[in-house]
Amino acid sequence: MKKIPLEIEKQFLILLNKKMPQKLHSDYLKWLMFYLDFCNKYKFKDENHESLQKFLNKLKQKNQTEVQLKQAHNAISLYYELRPDNSQHPQKPVCHSWKTIFSDLESEIKLRHYSPRTLEAYSYWVKQFDRFLSNKNPEDVNTHDVKGFLEHLAVKVKVSASTQNQAFNSLLFLFRHILKRDLGELKDTIRPKRKRYIPVVLSKKEIRCISSRRIGKKI
Repeated sequence: MKKIPLEIEKQFLILLNKKMPQKLHSDYLKWLMFYLDFCNKYKFKDENHESLQKFLNKLKQKNQTEVQLKQAHNAISLYYELRPDNSQHPQKPVCHSWKTIFSDLESEIKLRHYSPRTLEAYSYWVKQFDRFLSNKNPEDVNTHDVKGFLEHLAVKVKVSASTQNQAFNSLLFLFRHILKRDLGELKDTIRPKRKRYIPVVLSKKEIRCISSRRIGKKI
C-alpha cells in the first residue's frame, strides 16, 4: 500500500481542518491513501480527474456503499484542491435536478453523521423552498431567491425567528454542500419579530403579597 507523502498529508490535514469535522479526518486520509495506491498500481495520473471515476468504479466492484462512494469522492475532490495544476483539469459542472438534490442531501447529511431529525428538518425546508420557487431549475437558484423565501416565511407565514433560522441553515447547507456555491450576503433580510419574554418568576412584592394573605387566613 502506497503511503501518502508527508508534505501532501500535512497540507491535506490543513484543508480538512478548514472544511470537515475532526471525526471524518481519518476516513478521508484513508480514501486518499487508497486512491494514491490505486493510481500507482494501475499507472494512472493522480492529478487527472478521470482517474477518480476509475477509482470509484473499482470501489463499486468491491461493493462499497453509496455513502462510502460519496465520502471517497469528496476526499479526492479535496485532494485536487491541493494540486498546483488543478486549474488545468477542471471538474465537469454537476447538473442538478430537485430529485438528485434530495438524494444528495440525504447522502451528505448521513456522511457527516448528523441526526435523523436534522435530515428531516433540512429535507422539509428544501422541499418548501422548491415549492416557493415553483420548481425553478436548481442551477438558476440564487441569493435573491433565498432572501425572498426567508422574507416570505417572516411576513406571510409569520414563523418565529428560530424557525426562520432553521430554514436558513437548511438552505445554507444546500448551497455549500449540494450546489457547491456561495450563498452570498443576506444582511437586509426581514426577520420575524421576537416575542416579548414574560418572566415566570414572581417578584418580591408579589411573594410578600401572597405570603401576607396566607398568614391572614391562618389568623
